[in-house]
Amino acid sequence: MNKKTYMNKDIVKISGLNRNTIRAYSMSKLVPATILDGAGTGSNRLYSQTDLLKFCLVPILTKAGLSLGKIRIVFEQLKRDLFSPSNGFLYHESPNRAFIGIYDADENLEAKVVQMPDPDKCERVVKDLMAGNLKTFTVDMLYHKTCLVVDITSAMNALPKT
Repeated sequence: MNKKTYMNKDIVKISGLNRNTIRAYSMSKLVPATILDGAGTGSNRLYSQTDLLKFCLVPILTKAGLSLGKIRIVFEQLKRDLFSPSNGFLYHESPNRAFIGIYDADENLEAKVVQMPDPDKCERVVKDLMAGNLKTFTVDMLYHKTCLVVDITSAMNALPKT
C-alpha cells in the first residue's frame, strides 16, 4: 500500500485547485486531511493518495453539474469501490479508464464506479470482460429516472503511481 503523503503545495500542483479552495474543501470536510489535519494558522495538512484523488474529482463532478453536497454523497458511496487502499488503479501503475455512474441525482442519489484497463493496451479476453461490465452498467441505467456518466480517467491518471 502507498504511504505517500501530500502537502497543500502538492495538491495545488497536481489538482490545479488553488490553496484557498483546497483549504475550504478540507475545512468543510468535503475532503478532510486524513493523514494530518492542520492545527492552526500556518500549519500544513497532510493528505493521502485517496484525498488527492478526491481533490482531482471535485472539478470534474462540479463541471458535470453536481453540487458540493451531492459530491459529498458520491464520495461516501464510492468509499469502498474507488477510495479503498486495495484499489489497484489507485495505488499501482496501470493504464486505466474509469467512469462514475450517478443515478437519480435529484432524488435518492446512487453512485457506482466502473474501472477498466485501457482497451488499446489489453488483450481480447480483457476487452470482452470490460464489455460485459459496461453492459451491466448500462442495464442499471434502465432502473433509474436519471443517469449521469462521468469519465474520471483524467483524474485517475493525474495521480502519481507507486
